Amino acid sequence: MNKVDIVLALYNGEKFLKEQLNSLYNQTYKNFNLIIIDDSSQDRSSLIIEEFQKKYNNIRYVRNDINMGHVKSFEKGLQLSTNNFIAFCDQDDIWEKNKLELQVNILKNYKNIPALVHSDLSMINENGDTIGDSYFKFRNYILSEKKELNKIISQNGIMGNTLMINKQLKELVLPFPRDVIVHDYWIAVINEIFGKRITLKNKLVRYRIHDSNSSNSKSNIFNNDSKFSKRLPYRNIKREKVLEELLKKYDIPYGDKKIIKIFLEYLYFNKNRFKIYFNLIKYDMLKQNFLYRVKILFKMLWQ
Repeated sequence: MNKVDIVLALYNGEKFLKEQLNSLYNQTYKNFNLIIIDDSSQDRSSLIIEEFQKKYNNIRYVRNDINMGHVKSFEKGLQLSTNNFIAFCDQDDIWEKNKLELQVNILKNYKNIPALVHSDLSMINENGDTIGDSYFKFRNYILSEKKELNKIISQNGIMGNTLMINKQLKELVLPFPRDVIVHDYWIAVINEIFGKRITLKNKLVRYRIHDSNSSNSKSNIFNNDSKFSKRLPYRNIKREKVLEELLKKYDIPYGDKKIIKIFLEYLYFNKNRFKIYFNLIKYDMLKQNFLYRVKILFKMLWQ
């Protein structure tokens, strides 16, 4: 039977942690270890962990001496994993009962190549009330079964809190680049070049949206006037440094290298803006929404 290591990055998570842990231990698939990396929490998170350790003997709890951030915590947990499959877990979501079972049954078919499986999510608020049926639809993420590096390096669409990878992919993605600000982006890009991606439309995670989120907080995800909507997408978040490191570190096929360099032209803004925009459209690097694409053109010309 295929064993899974669940890596949970934790920081001051006492408010929702117990509900998330209960959803892990209510999984229909029971063959897993839980690796918790506590990033120097100052609340009662450790007491909640102790409570679960008394009931279950498959929890490894590691506390960071200093706050490292969630990316380094996930990297540390990934380094500590030993089993063939690794799932990433946030502290404040709720997993559907069949998440592990469904993903393991898919991923076990890819034994000799790097692979990942991820899924859509429903969205809930602080109280657990549903506020969105499909995160893919909300974000206009459209990923097909075929290889789509053009979309992954730009839009991505792979949410780390739904992600399960195999050991072959783990060995490829470690160590994480110094400048990566979200671990799922790095993992997704590496896999799209060298591995197999399985995208599920099932909503396997209830994604909690609140103002303590480390990435998509409630205040910016629903606010069209936020600073996130005023800047050009994907720029000024160190993606160019991550992609440059990717080009240096790996032997990348010519076609994939071409796509990466085209996207880097946009990130650096170092060519004619009409040509950059034309390439973004040609290689389908912008979300498939006409008004959105028109707005991006005007933003590019303005800047």
